[in-house]
Amino acid sequence: MADNTDEEHLDKPTTNQSENPPDKITPTNYTETINTNKESETMEVHHHANHEGKKNWKSYLWEFLMLFLAVFCGFLAEYQLEHTIEHQREREYINSMITDLKIDTAQMTEVLKNNNESLPYIDKLALVCFKKSIDTNDIRNMYKYFSAGANHWQPMKFQDITISQLKNAGAMRLIRNKRARDSILRYDKAVEEIKSVETNYRHYYLESISLARKIFNMKYTRIDTKTGLEAPFDISSMSELITNNQALINEYGNAIEKLKATIIDFVSQLEKSQGRSEKLIFILQKEYDIN
Repeated sequence: MADNTDEEHLDKPTTNQSENPPDKITPTNYTETINTNKESETMEVHHHANHEGKKNWKSYLWEFLMLFLAVFCGFLAEYQLEHTIEHQREREYINSMITDLKIDTAQMTEVLKNNNESLPYIDKLALVCFKKSIDTNDIRNMYKYFSAGANHWQPMKFQDITISQLKNAGAMRLIRNKRARDSILRYDKAVEEIKSVETNYRHYYLESISLARKIFNMKYTRIDTKTGLEAPFDISSMSELITNNQALINEYGNAIEKLKATIIDFVSQLEKSQGRSEKLIFILQKEYDIN
């Protein structure tokens, strides 16, 4: 019996040792320490996250200032770009205006020359028309004066593309130089006045031509390549009129006088406009430093 008890006693420790191997034994104090450290780390991380998520008024103010600065800088950049583009467009308009003015000036010189050359013949034609008795020599002179003066209409075609764009497209605001802008507007006003006089010029010219067809024999006429109008080409053969009706010839003389007065007014306005054109070219070149 004693031997059995001893054997049982010896067997039990051996059994306990095999059920709990040394590498799986975890001390209670060590386990508690690990758990405490994990809880502490968890609390620290949680506390740090709460600290970063919270913003005070200074943070909001700083973000607002940064956003405002970004928007304001963008606005300044856009304004500067728009300002640069408008400045370029202004110079383009000025250069185009100078080109138009130079063309106008050259054309005005030609139109003035032609009208001034026509005036003496128109004046002489009116004088012959009012004679009480017209002989063969007078008739030939009438054809000559009609061909050289009264049968030509020399209008002025202004280059108005640039000025029309400035006025109608609202681009006049781009002309920031006050002296240049005022000079352009004055020139435009003068041009409009000339166009009004030119309307009268055309009216009296057509009226005189209508009467001339009742007086002059047009069977010896040709189409003038410059004006597109009929004009006699052999004055020496023109020795007779279609009619010798003095009343009709006098009426034609009155129409010629009206035409002459209108041409004189037209020439006067055109001479002033030519001076304004040359002055405007000088002003624009000086104000914008354009050669």
